[in-house]
Amino acid sequence: MKALYEACEDKNKADLSIGEYKDGEGKSMVLNVVREVETDISERDDLTKDYLPIAGDREFCHYAEKLVFGSKCKALNENRICSVQSIGGTGGVRLAAELIKKCAPKKIIYIPDPTWVNHKSIFTRCSLEIREYGYFKNGFDFLHLIKDLKAAEEGSFILLHACAHNPTGTDPMPDEWKQIFDILQEKNITPVFDSAYLGFATGNYQKDALAIREAVSRGIPCLVAQSFSKNLGLYSDRVGCLSVVCDSEKEAENVFSQLKAIIRPMYSNPPTHGSLIAGTIFANPFLIRKWKSEMKGMSKRIKDMRQLLYRELHRKKTKRSWDQVIQQIGMFSYLDLEKEHIEKLRNEYHIFMSPSGRASISGVNYGNINYIVKSIHTVLRR
Repeated sequence: MKALYEACEDKNKADLSIGEYKDGEGKSMVLNVVREVETDISERDDLTKDYLPIAGDREFCHYAEKLVFGSKCKALNENRICSVQSIGGTGGVRLAAELIKKCAPKKIIYIPDPTWVNHKSIFTRCSLEIREYGYFKNGFDFLHLIKDLKAAEEGSFILLHACAHNPTGTDPMPDEWKQIFDILQEKNITPVFDSAYLGFATGNYQKDALAIREAVSRGIPCLVAQSFSKNLGLYSDRVGCLSVVCDSEKEAENVFSQLKAIIRPMYSNPPTHGSLIAGTIFANPFLIRKWKSEMKGMSKRIKDMRQLLYRELHRKKTKRSWDQVIQQIGMFSYLDLEKEHIEKLRNEYHIFMSPSGRASISGVNYGNINYIVKSIHTVLRR
């Protein structure tokens, strides 16, 4: 989709397909705190390009753990969590899948319907048996989800989006998460959290980690794949972290050894540039405050664009209720559009979005809102 957008020469074209944050002018954005740290790093006398260890930058992983689990996390303080630096969030999910393939007695994983399109490819490549659970049907389908979880096989795995579900932008409420975890504990089902959008749901990293922290506080073993592509804007640096919450310190040591055995023949060791930037920020309270302020600003702009899109569609009296636009959270909105509408928007109006109807709200701005709304309105009138 990105290639089609870039090849399009229409002056009104709009990209609502890509999972990258864009600023109010539709441009890719480098966070100010990242620019500052990169400048400082480039001037350091002790800067090297030496290989990182197989498991990556230990200091970076340590701070990533504290971010997602909290410094008071019992499992963290009991050394029951092992972590490795991953090649972005995708790499983290792939490592989790490889670990399940290598070590788990039951190689079954349940994934939401719908989910990010790459999830199926990742788990298929690792020869895992994929089963689906209901998640979305004209809104979050909690009853279907619970029904499917109750029927799920004991000792299996389940993929959960930690927050800002991709593609629907719809998450369980806190009480619903608790009911989900009740069933997982009862059936000994291990969650695999894909945490690509922490900070984009509420603008607060810790609040967005609520589901993960709830699971860990209950003593549920889990795998957590974090990505810093979105919340730090380090897309091309591929910065991620896979953490595995275990039952004991000894088990964590064994899992850590297995992860290194998986990584060594796969890519040997991760790149250093992105983790050095992230680790430098996370180690400095002043830089963390700067980062959190910028992250909150990005989240706010997305929320503002949701409100704007909703208001303009209603002002135009465009068919549909459009309530989902402001009810959903995070970078994406699952628009109520048919395949033919999406194709017409792309082919006739040069508005690009996922074939599923997932629209990146980050691609909406004051400069293109009128054209986007007018195009949607026209397509739905036909």
